[in-house]
Amino acid sequence: MNDAAVTPPRYVPTLTEVVSPDGVVTPVPLPTVAVPESGSSPAPPLAQFVLPSDPPPPLDTGVEDEERLLRVLQRVEVLLDQRLAAAVAHAAESVTREFALRLREDIAPLVKEAVNEAMAQELNPGVHSSDEQAN
Repeated sequence: MNDAAVTPPRYVPTLTEVVSPDGVVTPVPLPTVAVPESGSSPAPPLAQFVLPSDPPPPLDTGVEDEERLLRVLQRVEVLLDQRLAAAVAHAAESVTREFALRLREDIAPLVKEAVNEAMAQELNPGVHSSDEQAN
């Protein structure tokens, strides 16, 4: 088996150094990928690459956490203001539309009745409606 070592392309992210919690930086050798000759067995699984066992350093603590929390809360407030305004506008539009439909349904018979009475009076000038007699 004649395998040639190949460096990964530069656009492939690679680990170049490890920073431990105490601030010590340890360089990591770049891995090479073996390119098998045609007809040989496939490349070994990715499990052969072992990540460092040191946990990552903790996030900022203390005052920086409070500042981060305040920035997050400010962003949440801005987003909620925008989204709530849109939701309230949509709800108000829906209620107004439903109100207009119901109002039309209630007013339509009144308009129809008034038009019928006006036509009846026009066709029969001597006959007055009950509303006119009451006045």
